[in-house]
Amino acid sequence: EELVLTQENVERALGDAKETLGTLFGNSEQNRGVGITGDVELADLDGPTVVLRLRGRFWHKRADVLARVANYLQKRIPEIFEVSIEDEKQLDDSERNALQ
Repeated sequence: EELVLTQENVERALGDAKETLGTLFGNSEQNRGVGITGDVELADLDGPTVVLRLRGRFWHKRADVLARVANYLQKRIPEIFEVSIEDEKQLDDSERNALQ
């Protein structure tokens, strides 16, 4: 189902992405049980640009998580021109980011 570009719809599509792409995130008890705590949040909506925030530890590289979530959001909300990250440091796969 395609949605129009609003903050509410971006948050809705982001929630749907977490369910659909579930193994990427720490949203299930099983994932948290093995130390996967990753989460993605809407940091800002600037016109047709969605800015995301990554936190925690992911199964996959953070850049891959961002790309997959961006693809999902752009398919659900075609008006989205770009999906970016709040801070490039959040794409660092080091342990430091996994603890935030």
